[in-house]
Amino acid sequence: MKRVLIFLGVMVLFFGGYFSSARATIIGFNDFDNPTIIDFNDAPSGPIGTYYDSLEFTNLSGGNSFDTGTGSGVSPTAANFPPFLSVYDVGEITWGSAITRVGFFITTNEIDDTILTASLGGNIVGSHSFDTGGDGASGSFVGIEFLAGFDHLVIDPAANFNAAFAIDDLRYEGPAAVPEPATMFLLGSGLIGLAGFRRKFKKNSTQCRQI
Repeated sequence: MKRVLIFLGVMVLFFGGYFSSARATIIGFNDFDNPTIIDFNDAPSGPIGTYYDSLEFTNLSGGNSFDTGTGSGVSPTAANFPPFLSVYDVGEITWGSAITRVGFFITTNEIDDTILTASLGGNIVGSHSFDTGGDGASGSFVGIEFLAGFDHLVIDPAANFNAAFAIDDLRYEGPAAVPEPATMFLLGSGLIGLAGFRRKFKKNSTQCRQI
């Protein structure tokens, strides 16, 4: 019996973790509960780096203003191109602890797309490709949710032109979701019920053999 319970527990944890990490939800800017928001209005005119607490920006700089579709018109952004960066490259954001949701407004070349790839502890959690554009005069919101949690995001413009992009109103929240008490109670009840059923089945089998 003990082996059965251990086996069932391992299977639940394995498949639960697998499906959580594989399942990505595409979210809008209204789908956040209590996000931290960075509007880049105070971003430095140059590489952003670790300017914001608990975050590290790679290949993203301040000092460029565009309309990214926020509804506020042209405003300061975080961008991946000169004069502060020498090449158009993928942008990266690293958090000090795991989050579950992230999103931002982005403007790209009209023929380019945007691929968001999330990872946790160096292991890729998942990714999603968005059809983006705007050419600096408009943009759209892109957002993803991974219940497994992630601490690193790569913003890849999937370039057909020159890979330039700029983002604004970055928002994120976490930490990684954990099973609710009610869920754990139901799981425990199910395992106990299964154990009782097996015990009863074994008893009935013994009686049949005696007859």
